Amino acid sequence: MRLANSGGCLFAALLAFLFVAAAAASEDLSGRWKISYVVQSGGPDEKFAEGSVVSLSEKDSTLQGKATLGSRGDGFLIGSRQGSDVQAAITFRSNPALFLRLSGSQGDDGLQGSFTASGGGSFWQGKFAATQMTTAAG
Repeated sequence: MRLANSGGCLFAALLAFLFVAAAAASEDLSGRWKISYVVQSGGPDEKFAEGSVVSLSEKDSTLQGKATLGSRGDGFLIGSRQGSDVQAAITFRSNPALFLRLSGSQGDDGLQGSFTASGGGSFWQGKFAATQMTTAAG
């Protein structure tokens, strides 16, 4: 009888752990994010030296927001999140137009992954890391 009860407690503890892990993995990404870029190949990388700041909103796994890139403030972000995987595109509309594609995942330290960018006849690719500066609540 005690073995059956121990098994029930173990099962309940396992369910509680899975619930907490699932809740942590599904934290809302809404808020302000600072993105740093490391250009690994492509044209001159001064466009990416100052990084980006993104004001992000998440609803039903859909991401949208506004972005800067250095002194540029004309970026619009769209994307999605499935579990910890994040896909996003940022379009800077002013001349010269610039298009960034981010593909990464959410971890304990924020978001990390790879990026590609093109604009003005140039192409770049590399790695990015994003740190949440504020949440939607504060």
